[in-house]
Amino acid sequence: MGVGRSIDSPKSDAPDPGIRHHRVLRPTLKGFHSVPDRALKRPPSVLVVDDSITDRVRSVGLIQGRYPSWRVLQAADGPQGIEILSREPVNVVVCDLVMPGMDGRQFLQTVLQEHADVPVVLVTSQGDDQIAAECVSTGAVNYVPKRLLSDRLVKVLEEILAGQRETLLMEQVLRNVVRNRCEFRIESDLNQVRSLVNFIARRLRGFRRLTSEKMLAVTGAVREALLNAYFHGNMEVRSHRETVAREDYVSIAKERKTDPKFAGRKIRLRMELEADHLTFRIADDGPGFDACSLLGNLTSDEDWTTMAPGFRRMREAVDEVRYNERGNELTLIVRQGLWQSGA
Repeated sequence: MGVGRSIDSPKSDAPDPGIRHHRVLRPTLKGFHSVPDRALKRPPSVLVVDDSITDRVRSVGLIQGRYPSWRVLQAADGPQGIEILSREPVNVVVCDLVMPGMDGRQFLQTVLQEHADVPVVLVTSQGDDQIAAECVSTGAVNYVPKRLLSDRLVKVLEEILAGQRETLLMEQVLRNVVRNRCEFRIESDLNQVRSLVNFIARRLRGFRRLTSEKMLAVTGAVREALLNAYFHGNMEVRSHRETVAREDYVSIAKERKTDPKFAGRKIRLRMELEADHLTFRIADDGPGFDACSLLGNLTSDEDWTTMAPGFRRMREAVDEVRYNERGNELTLIVRQGLWQSGA
């Protein structure tokens, strides 16, 4: 995922968290989600949501053929999948993108709102770049093209479950951290953007300072900033994604990736987690823009929604948004809504 560096500063007087796993939750604090230790000790549970019985049976067969002990649940549509999630413990969901009624996008949004700790994998017949963009923008943790289902599905699930175990262990460390800093330099590649967003989500979940709702909002703001760095910054696709067909938008960026002018451009992210604030700095190698001229003229909510919906989402999720003078580096700062571990 490009070049990454992480610097952790644990409290010198903190007790050794040891290897005993438990949920780090204050009983009076509402809205926190975690992967329970008991969910990782028992065989994993996977929910497959697909309106095609043929594709459902195929996915179930691939999973249980490799891991017979895994519990695999099935849903014929989105609403049935949501109902199962409300009553059954599930580690990960595999969902078809195109379904009648509640499609994969709508299903994913509902899961993010109601079951934020359950990762979703999209299955689709779309091209790689198109679905990579879909994953990043919607919040899916990964995707599997239908033509590669046999080769990739189980591998993707293995990676997600390994990440859940890592998150659980990370909670034991990060709750004793005074300052945590991570720096990344990635290619202009949507799959690397998706992987970086997933990493940030896991790190914030392990940090245990945000409610699940706030964590989703902050992760979404960072996701939006990374997409802006990719599309508007490095690839210089200037039209708003919301006003252009997604396929056209992604296609323009894909074509420009082979142009020597754009090919070598990188995206850089620095994340600093501290007890009383979080800072995210995202920079690209594009020419930048005049942030004051563009954003200074937006005076109403309608202006922000129409002209700069991505900036509005970032502004609503964090306490401070600022650009450097060149306009190719964005800083997001979160001060409100942080739970103090010593309080």
